[in-house]
Amino acid sequence: MNLLKSLNRKFKNLSFRRKFVFSFIIPIFFASLFIYLYIPARIETQAHAFIADKTEGISNMTSYAISSALFYEDKETIKESFNIIKQDKEILYAVVTDLSNELIFYYNQKLAEENWYKNDLNNQEATNTSVFKYKKVIIYNNNKVGILYLGVSLTNINKQITEVRTSIATISIICFIIALIIVYGIGDYLSKPLEKIEETIGKISDGEISKRLEYNYNDEIGHFAKSFNQMLDELENTLTELKQINAEKDKFFSIIAHDLKSPFAGFLGLTQIMSEQMQNLSLNEIQDYSKSLKESAANLYKLLENLLEWSRMKRGLISFSPDNIILSQLVNQNIEIIAESAKQKEITITSSIPEGTMAIADSQMLNTVIRNLISNAIKFTNHNGEILISSENIDNDMIKISVKDNGIGMDAVILGNLFRVDVKVSQRGTDNEPSTGIGLLLCKEFVYKNGGEIWVESTEGKGSTFHFTVPVLKN
Repeated sequence: MNLLKSLNRKFKNLSFRRKFVFSFIIPIFFASLFIYLYIPARIETQAHAFIADKTEGISNMTSYAISSALFYEDKETIKESFNIIKQDKEILYAVVTDLSNELIFYYNQKLAEENWYKNDLNNQEATNTSVFKYKKVIIYNNNKVGILYLGVSLTNINKQITEVRTSIATISIICFIIALIIVYGIGDYLSKPLEKIEETIGKISDGEISKRLEYNYNDEIGHFAKSFNQMLDELENTLTELKQINAEKDKFFSIIAHDLKSPFAGFLGLTQIMSEQMQNLSLNEIQDYSKSLKESAANLYKLLENLLEWSRMKRGLISFSPDNIILSQLVNQNIEIIAESAKQKEITITSSIPEGTMAIADSQMLNTVIRNLISNAIKFTNHNGEILISSENIDNDMIKISVKDNGIGMDAVILGNLFRVDVKVSQRGTDNEPSTGIGLLLCKEFVYKNGGEIWVESTEGKGSTFHFTVPVLKN
């Protein structure tokens, strides 16, 4: 039992090719061995049975022919019968004795004495490697009158059996070798794809993610290779996206750190002046410093607010609740909220969105998008400028909302870097207002979340128009 368990463990640890070869070769080997041992033995048994039947027939015929001659001691008749026996070339000797084993007549007595009849009288029949020996009691009128001894040659039969055994051994060896070659070839054919899979997986684990299985046959291994390659494609795409996202986040955090540093540096500088020179400052100077602190705090707060919203959006923490929205009302509400900023720069904001225009979107997200776009338009529009907000139906499925200003516009470099998290877009407003670009990133995420798109058209020195789409409410 322990031996079988040990062999089983060793078999399980073999390679697929060796398992396949052993699974076929071992049965083929034992089948060949069985054929080699069984067929010659079976032929030999049948041949001896045939010789025995033949010898018995000859002895019966001969004993019948000479029984009366023995009884009457007629040697001439016995001689004639022996002449008939001599014609069979396979009969080596024939001896007739009386019941006391005294020789009466013989054919090749010397060979008979060497083989049998004086040495082993109790056996009725016997064989050695070359002679089949037979003994029969001769009966006449129910009386025993003598004994007949026959020796039949087995040389030819043994030679034929040896030839058969040699032929079978030769054929078995040839078949075994052919089977071994075929089975090994099939095992090699079946195991090569598995070896390629193992090699490919090893290279993938070493970092070669672009490696693929090369197997073009439409069998089970081919289906596996196809599915495995598809999985690798998806994995490679995912890893590429993750690398890109991580690179963008690293760059983004660097930008944020820089944008946070500037307001804090202003804070530290103003607070240091106020703390060290408060007694020497006039009331107007204190008011100017306080105003600067307030503006820095407002800018920092807005930056942190947009950053927090963008982070919550990325992590899926902001609930998404689309509803029917009257666009004209929502836009007018946001214009009123920002009206004070526009008033300071004497900028006119006009909405031409028709009353009753309906869209399907999350109201909080849409408020943030419109408010950011109007704020940016105010920031980059000169005093006494104009901002126009309009809408247009597209393909009966989407509605396009546009925020157009006649401000300073953008050059091609800034235009190409908008909505990118890994590039800092640095452009100050017409009153030197700071800009981080995070508001536009937030607009992009919210618009995409609502199933729309956002883009911009701009000409440096002439102004910009931001467009975005949301699903329209059908009647």
